[in-house]
Amino acid sequence: MKKIVLLCLMAIFSVYLHAQIIEYRDGRYYIDNKPYTGLFTEYYESGAKKTEIMLKDGYPHGATVLYYENGEIQEQRYYNKGKKDGTWLTYGKNRNVTAQANYKNDLKDGMWIIWDENGIKRYEMYYEKGMKKGNWYMWDENGNLIQERKY
Repeated sequence: MKKIVLLCLMAIFSVYLHAQIIEYRDGRYYIDNKPYTGLFTEYYESGAKKTEIMLKDGYPHGATVLYYENGEIQEQRYYNKGKKDGTWLTYGKNRNVTAQANYKNDLKDGMWIIWDENGIKRYEMYYEKGMKKGNWYMWDENGNLIQERKY
């Protein structure tokens, strides 16, 4: 009997948590005017998962995953206390990586690469602390180098 009561209480508590409304304002997520810590999941009208965001003190912290409505991953992002940090990946509908971006302390930092839907590299860029650096390349739809710039 105790197990049944415990299961019922857990179910009620779970429904209560999912029924709470998370408010987004000033770059932070809140529940009952308190910064939220935990996993926030957003859904499409169809019921499919749209976004999963790990939050700490109301700020994105750790992994954020965006999904296409069919359930495939659209984008993976990483944050550190609300600031962009680490490697971000974007996926095309054919599951190929179409973009790779790197951030550090909310600034573009490191290699950025963009591919087309056919998997052909189209751009390669490099940033350091938000500034363009080094050699930047651009390729045509056949993979032929068509432009090179130095920063």
